[in-house]
Amino acid sequence: MKRIRCFVFLLLLFRRRKAARAWSQALAGLQDSLGAFNDLATADRLLDCLDADDPTIARVSGFVRGWFAHAA
Repeated sequence: MKRIRCFVFLLLLFRRRKAARAWSQALAGLQDSLGAFNDLATADRLLDCLDADDPTIARVSGFVRGWFAHAA
């Protein structure tokens, strides 16, 4: 990701604004998707730490997992 952002910066330096804008928009979407998947993985890991013996906690955990899976 870092190298691609540097590439976009270089495009801007050499006044290839149209190409830089297209790359920048594509990267923004990619970063949003990666962020959503990271949120899902983090929530899943944290919810695994909860005690699932309590039906209320299990129900809430399922709701949260579904919410994050839908967002990703």
